Amino acid sequence: MKRNVYLMGFMCSGKTRVGLLLAQRLGMSFLDTDDWIVKEASLSIPEIFEKFGEPHFRMLEKKAILHAASLQGHVISLGGGAVMNDENWKIITESGNTICLSYPPSIIESRLVRKKDRPLVQESDQSERLARIDELLNQRRARYQEANLTFHLNHEIDPENVADALAGYLGFYR
Repeated sequence: MKRNVYLMGFMCSGKTRVGLLLAQRLGMSFLDTDDWIVKEASLSIPEIFEKFGEPHFRMLEKKAILHAASLQGHVISLGGGAVMNDENWKIITESGNTICLSYPPSIIESRLVRKKDRPLVQESDQSERLARIDELLNQRRARYQEANLTFHLNHEIDPENVADALAGYLGFYR
């Protein structure tokens, strides 16, 4: 398989964990664009946001997507907002198939509570976090719905099972 498989969706939707497992099942390599950015910048994502702001992060994200698109046969985990840039979206859709992992805001919020490295969702109160998640999801929903496949998950599901289902759908399960 030469085309890439891009996993997209909101932060904490399991793109990295599922992506690693899916790549194993498909016999493909794996790339996480956020990890690529951290390595390229020698800074964590919160440090990039703090020192240089979101526009600089988005520029690095575009570089990561251009790099990913130059590859063949990879499962690629995208940052939650990466697909919002029209140029990024064009590059992504021309170089691979897109799968959106979708969880309800309540599950995303429960996962975010354990993470302190998400600069776009730093609210300390649960209701404020949920409101921010809803706001960002509303901004991104139309693009997320453009994915070749959307995998709606209404409760916590073992990433192994999600990867199995996606591999089966893609028809390359080994």
